[in-house]
Amino acid sequence: MNLVCLIVVSLPAVLVAFGFRYPLLQAPPLCSQPHHHHHHHHQRQRHQQHRRAQLRLFSEPPGGDDAAEYVRTQLKQKEAEYTRQRTAKLQSQLKESGDSDLSSVPSLASLQLIDYINSEGELATVVVDPGTRASVYAISDEQSKVRYVGVSRNIQQSLRLHLARMPDQTYFFQCHHITKASRTLLELIQSEWVSSCGGVDGNDDQTIKKLWEGALDVKPLFTDEDEKTLSEAKFGPNASKVKEESAYKKVARRYEDEKVAILERRGLVEKLRFDPKLKGSGLLDLYTEKTKDVIPSKKPAKKG
Repeated sequence: MNLVCLIVVSLPAVLVAFGFRYPLLQAPPLCSQPHHHHHHHHQRQRHQQHRRAQLRLFSEPPGGDDAAEYVRTQLKQKEAEYTRQRTAKLQSQLKESGDSDLSSVPSLASLQLIDYINSEGELATVVVDPGTRASVYAISDEQSKVRYVGVSRNIQQSLRLHLARMPDQTYFFQCHHITKASRTLLELIQSEWVSSCGGVDGNDDQTIKKLWEGALDVKPLFTDEDEKTLSEAKFGPNASKVKEESAYKKVARRYEDEKVAILERRGLVEKLRFDPKLKGSGLLDLYTEKTKDVIPSKKPAKKG
C-alpha cells in the first residue's frame, strides 16, 4: 500500500524530470492572453449592442398609442426647419434686391387685434391708404389663436371670402399695409409672422390651406343618397345637364345653410351672396367682382 502511494505521488515529478508534460495535472493559467482577448471581445459586443439599442430609442418610431404623436412631432420639426430655411432664403433675396427691408415692419404681436364682425353685425371695414400696394394679414379664432396668415391686394375682399369659407375660425384679424410691395417682401413678412406663432395650420397643412384659399368642393362630402341622386341625374332615363347641376346645387346649398347659420349665431346681419354658377359644379364660394388680386413680383415698367 505504501509503495502504491509513493508511485502515485512521485509519478508527475518523474515525468517532468524526463521532459514529459501532463496537462491534466497542470493548473490552468489565471488569465492567459487568448482568454483575455475573448473577454474584451464580448465586452465590446455588449457595448455595441447597448449603443445600438440607445440609437433605436431615439431614431425608431414608437408603436401603439405614441405612434401618432411621434409622427406629428416629426412633421412639426420638419415644417419648422422648412420655414427657417425659407425665411433665410427670402431675407437673402430681399437684401440682394435692395428694394426694402424689414426694419419698418411691425411684429405680429404689436398689431391691434380687430373684431371681424363689428357691433353693427357687419364685416369690419379696413381703412387703407391710397398709396397701399398690398396688405399682409393674420386671422385668429375665438381664443385669439392665429389660424391663417395671408397677403392680398384687396384685403377687404379677402377677409370677406375667409369669413364665408371658415365661419367658425374668423373672429379677429390683424393687418399691415405695404406701399412698396414686392412678392419677396410680402412672403418674408408672412413667413416671419407664421414663425412667430410657432407654425399656423392654415399655412402649414395643405388640406386646411385649401379651405382658406379656395372654394369648398362638396363632391367628396356627398352622402350615399346624394350619390344616388347625382347618378340618376347623369345616367338615368331622364338624365340631363340641368338635373346634374341641380343635384350639385342641392348639396352645395346644404353646406351654405350651415355656414350662414354659424354666422347668424355670431350676430352677422350682413347678407353674403354665394356664387350660383359655382354651386352648379359642386363648389361653394362667395360671388366676387372680378378684380385683379395678384401680388406683383417685379416693379412695373415705366411708361414712355
